[in-house]
Amino acid sequence: MKTGKTESRTGNRGRIAGLTLFVWVGLSLDLKDPGQSNLLLNLLASLHSLDMLRMLLIPGLYFFFAWAHRTARDVGRRSRLAAACFFALNMVLGEAFELEGSWNMLLGIQNGQLLKAAAVWVSWSLVFDHLLGGLFSLLDRTQAVTQGAERPRNAGWGGRLLNRYGRLLQKHPFLTPFLTMTAVFAPHFLISYPAMFMGDTWSMIVQGYSELGTTGVNYLPPESVMRAGVFINQHHPVMYTWLLHLFLQIGDGLFHSLNAGIFLLCLGQATVMTASLAYAVSTLSGKKVPLQILMMLVLYVSIHPQIRNFLMMATKDGLYTAFFILFMAAIFRMRTGEGNRRTRIIFLLAALGMILLRNEGKYVLIGSGLLTALVNRKARKEAFCFATAVLAVSLAIFRGLFPALGYTRGGTQEVLSIPLQQTARVVRDHPGDISESERAAIDAVLEYDRLASSYVPNGADPVKDLFRQDATGQEVFDYLRTWAGLALRHPDTCLQAFYANYYQYLYPEKVQIRYDSYGWSAWMCEYANDRMEPLGKAFSLPEWNKSLRYISDSLVDAGLFNLPPFSLLMIPALYSWLLISLLCRAVRKRGNAFRAEQLSLMIPSLLTFLVLFAGPTNAYYSRYMLPLTSFLPFMTVMLKVIREDHAASGA
Repeated sequence: MKTGKTESRTGNRGRIAGLTLFVWVGLSLDLKDPGQSNLLLNLLASLHSLDMLRMLLIPGLYFFFAWAHRTARDVGRRSRLAAACFFALNMVLGEAFELEGSWNMLLGIQNGQLLKAAAVWVSWSLVFDHLLGGLFSLLDRTQAVTQGAERPRNAGWGGRLLNRYGRLLQKHPFLTPFLTMTAVFAPHFLISYPAMFMGDTWSMIVQGYSELGTTGVNYLPPESVMRAGVFINQHHPVMYTWLLHLFLQIGDGLFHSLNAGIFLLCLGQATVMTASLAYAVSTLSGKKVPLQILMMLVLYVSIHPQIRNFLMMATKDGLYTAFFILFMAAIFRMRTGEGNRRTRIIFLLAALGMILLRNEGKYVLIGSGLLTALVNRKARKEAFCFATAVLAVSLAIFRGLFPALGYTRGGTQEVLSIPLQQTARVVRDHPGDISESERAAIDAVLEYDRLASSYVPNGADPVKDLFRQDATGQEVFDYLRTWAGLALRHPDTCLQAFYANYYQYLYPEKVQIRYDSYGWSAWMCEYANDRMEPLGKAFSLPEWNKSLRYISDSLVDAGLFNLPPFSLLMIPALYSWLLISLLCRAVRKRGNAFRAEQLSLMIPSLLTFLVLFAGPTNAYYSRYMLPLTSFLPFMTVMLKVIREDHAASGA
């Protein structure tokens, strides 16, 4: 018997050693074509030099695979493997698009490029499969403990401080995180005074001053507005334009200062964001979630650079994120038996805020209602009624109220990023395969002669700027039919155009979430002042915090984003992978009720994620990802609570 165990251990070690060697060789291959036509010479030339760090990868991989073999259970194998293969595919494709903007460097059979890409893909697949297996097993085995668990008495001063904070968090689950985050964010409030400006801020400001005679949007000339003298339009959410103009009027009227107005707006916005995050923490309190986990969540939102960046930024994304978090927290409360009147009011107000503060908010909510009705039989009636109500309210606002007030609709090109990008790439790569009729159909909607030179793989805005605003509905329809024909003839080119525009959401290397610095904010402030000069009004950045802004920018740019955990927090692909991993973990369960509850909670986040792949920009400019970066850690804990509730009830 003892001999059998020894042989089994020896066999496992041999398999782990072989796996380690294979993966190490695969991950050591350089995907770039070294110019060798011979397969063997290509592989040899593609091996990285054996430096010390690469050699240290061997024992690291060995211990990693040994840990995974000890920890992982063969549960949900297919969904886990599917996720691992998908992650690995993006590691291979992402590197190719990062280097050359296409997958051409991966192609080639005789020179071994395709074989080399396959080896790298298999190696990453094995790594991710073992990683997900180990993590899923750890999460399955981890049991929550009650918040009333006894704490060690002989702790040091640090332990006593944490224990005291834990008691405060337990006693005041909303107020404690709210005051904690407010104290952490307070220096940012002062340094940012009067506000953080960005590219959309001036556009929303000038719309509210009709005497300026501008829509603030390049593609909407003043003469194209729906009603003469009304320059507010729906390119940006009208609600935020209203709020911004209201507070500017208050500041100008009461304090004779635009600074005061925009500061009050952003301070109120920061308060709502902080309150929403504190509400999410309090939602988990009393759910047998360990106090240590709650404290980690408070720490996460307190130190996250992107969350802090949007607190005082005069744009809609921060407020929209706050309402998204409130909406999700209210859903979780109702799913776990706290569907009282206050929770339902928060749920409805949060949904209304999402409708009014982001153009895609209504689509996320309608889709969430319909998909929830599809996957969750218990909530089918309520979810369908909710989707119907959101549709009715949205039509009343966007097709009724706003047109009645003379607010011009946003441009059609805002929802056509994907076909516009694909058309531009086909025109660039296959100019000789465009017929005269196809050229005419495209030129009726886009400036054809500038398409190829304006195409930028990482963003659709330059191509969108070529959209002809006078194009009729029939011309747009004819163009879309032409685009569909081009896509059928050149599916590879269209797929590459799509992936090039969005790959950073799925590829983690060399990509960081954009952080708007104080220096950039100052430049945007001057840009706004230039456009408000005819009014004789202007914003001003005070001298007393100028040096603080400079010091903060220097510390952030030079050091903070290069140091863990901040550098990791700013990688957008990690949030995408976390969401996909949670989805795979949810669907692997066989219990229909359990799976339905988890999917119902995940659907709004999944739809928010999918909307990213219809937008104009890549992940480096990922303010659209703020709801996910803010909420996903909370959702991870919420899914764990739902799982344990079902386990306790025997469902």
